Amino acid sequence: MIDGVSASAQRDLGKGPEVVSVKVTDTEVIVTFDSDLLPNSIGGVILQDSTGAAVQVTPDYKDRTLTFSGLQLQPGVHYRVIVQTSVQDVGNRHPAAEYDLEFVGPAADPTSGGSTPPPQPSPSPAPAASPVPSPTPSPG
Repeated sequence: MIDGVSASAQRDLGKGPEVVSVKVTDTEVIVTFDSDLLPNSIGGVILQDSTGAAVQVTPDYKDRTLTFSGLQLQPGVHYRVIVQTSVQDVGNRHPAAEYDLEFVGPAADPTSGGSTPPPQPSPSPAPAASPVPSPTPSPG
């Protein structure tokens, strides 16, 4: 007997790895994939500076997450993450197309040495309930 079913995003069978998130701080760029990668193919993930030159840092790969660390990303400077089609998952599948993400270096947070995360939208407070006037009895 089935107690419950939930639907998730539709996934094409046989497709290669896809980027599911990219997190940027002033010292790290973290790229998360939807599947495990072959470690010898992570060289196909490149971080470029504003001139298009590869940032010279060796990424660390673990648990579907590739991390460029030890960076000194400059605030306001444009950078780019590229996932080439040479990247492979453990099923020997390649991405269907190259993934490119351009971003701007974040402002440093002087209190923590990290970057300031963008503000998150906060839910609007519920309007205060206004008292409902009680009906006045009609004379009579």
